[in-house]
Amino acid sequence: MASEQTVAEVDASHARSYTVVSAAMMVVYNHVITIHEEVAQYRRPKLSGAFVIYMANRYLVLAGVMYSLPFWLYVRAPALCAAGMLSINTISLVTMYIPPAVFSALRAWVLLRSIPVALVILLCSASPLVVNAVLLHWVAAAVDPVRGCIARGTSSMPGHPQL
Repeated sequence: MASEQTVAEVDASHARSYTVVSAAMMVVYNHVITIHEEVAQYRRPKLSGAFVIYMANRYLVLAGVMYSLPFWLYVRAPALCAAGMLSINTISLVTMYIPPAVFSALRAWVLLRSIPVALVILLCSASPLVVNAVLLHWVAAAVDPVRGCIARGTSSMPGHPQL
C-alpha cells in the first residue's frame, strides 16, 4: 500500500500539472480573443523592428506555453524523458526572458539615446536567463513509475538538497 508521503507527492504533482494547463489556457484564450485586433492592426504590415518585437513577444510566449504543457511528463522512456526535459527548459527560458529583455533595452535606447544604458538594461533583464541556465546543469531527468518524467536535483547542486 502506498505511503501517505507518496500519495501527497502524486497529489502535488497533479496539482502542478493542472496549474500549468490552466495558465497555458489563459494565455491561449487571450490570444484567441485578441486575434481580430491584431489582424486589423497588422493587415499589411511593414517589416520593421517594432513589428518583429511585437510578433516575438506575442508568439514566442505562446509557443513556449504550448510546448511546456505537461504532456511530455507522461513519457516513460529515460532517453526521451531527458531530451524532453532539456528542450522544455531551454525553450521556456529563451521564450520567457529574451523578448522582454530586448524590448526593455530598445525602449531605454529610444527614450534616452544611450547605448551603454540600453546594454546595462539588456544585461540586467537577461540575468535570470543566465542564472536559470546555470542551475540547469544540476538538474537531471528521472522516470518515476507513477508521475512520469520528473526533474531531480543532483547531490552536487550547491545550496540545494537532493530532490
